[in-house]
Amino acid sequence: MTEFNLDSLPKRMPYRMPEGTLEQIERNVMLRIGESKGDGRRPDVAASPTAATPGGARTISLRWRRWTEWAVSAAAAVAAVCVLGLRPTSVASSTEADVEAAFANLCDDDQDFLIALYQDDPFMDN
Repeated sequence: MTEFNLDSLPKRMPYRMPEGTLEQIERNVMLRIGESKGDGRRPDVAASPTAATPGGARTISLRWRRWTEWAVSAAAAVAAVCVLGLRPTSVASSTEADVEAAFANLCDDDQDFLIALYQDDPFMDN
């Protein structure tokens, strides 16, 4: 098998970024922070649901966002109550005698079917 010497391979950067990109990002962030400081809003929340951002994307109002967060939280709480609160509190345990009695109440065809079905089951104690 051939061993590769990774140190002998040429080093080059496969990714390129236009000049000034990082400075432009920094400038945009600082502008957004400066715009939001005066009115008490977070920088990612616009004044109205239809206010467009410079990139063309629309943002939602703070009131709408808070209402949505509360609605989702309430729905999650209801789901948790339904899942956790509606479980049966006790399960009737059956004894081997109960199972034998139920099996004896089956017709002969059903008994033969169950015996054939569970005959080769690897999880059953034969």
